[in-house]
Amino acid sequence: MFAQTLCATCGLLLACTLPVQRLAINDLTLKTWIVALCVVVLAFLPALLPTLLTPTLGMQQRLRVLFYVALIGLFVANFCFR
Repeated sequence: MFAQTLCATCGLLLACTLPVQRLAINDLTLKTWIVALCVVVLAFLPALLPTLLTPTLGMQQRLRVLFYVALIGLFVANFCFR
């Protein structure tokens, strides 16, 4: 169960950082919900994931910072290497 959750979370984080120039969804309401869900997941998942990975607060804080730095690094790399 833990390995599946970890793999699904990593896959979701990687999928959310992929550059999507053309999103072919015609329904504006659906597109709005998808964008809102992606923003919420990208904002809160790196903060919640260390809670599942380690039991100690100090290591959770280090992992939380590491995940946010990695996420920011992926976005910067996406903008730089277009």
